[in-house]
Amino acid sequence: QSVRLWGLLCRACFHFCRDTTKVFCPKCGNATVLRVPIHVDKDGKATILNAGRTIRKKGTVYSIPKPQGGRGWKPIFAEDELMIGGRDKALRHSQKLADKERAARDPFNADNGAKAWYQRGTTATGKQLGLNAPRMQVGYGRANPNANNFKFKRGKK
Repeated sequence: QSVRLWGLLCRACFHFCRDTTKVFCPKCGNATVLRVPIHVDKDGKATILNAGRTIRKKGTVYSIPKPQGGRGWKPIFAEDELMIGGRDKALRHSQKLADKERAARDPFNADNGAKAWYQRGTTATGKQLGLNAPRMQVGYGRANPNANNFKFKRGKK
């Protein structure tokens, strides 16, 4: 006799937001939002569950190095950095491709009758399209920024 919904809870300012597509907190702007379940009982009273989960401290020993110049990958630490360097255009393009593939896979659409369920859509370059919406990676993601990435020795010593 209850309904379970999802929402986002910011671990920095404890602001609650129902839009689960956001990556940054709408109030403080930090990337500390976590998806939490909302339990609505039969009286209509909503309670936020699982609110005491801690944030991962992995990769916080050393400060993040200054960004280098060039065309390489640069981490995103704030929401307005999406507007820099064409990242917003790439995100919109991948969102449009995901919507197109989702519409092409709709089993209730009459235009998709000739396609079998196992046929996947591809882009012009031959890449396969995914159904899930693209999400941006904030910071270094799950990688540890303090780990050394030297896997192989170069040359003879």
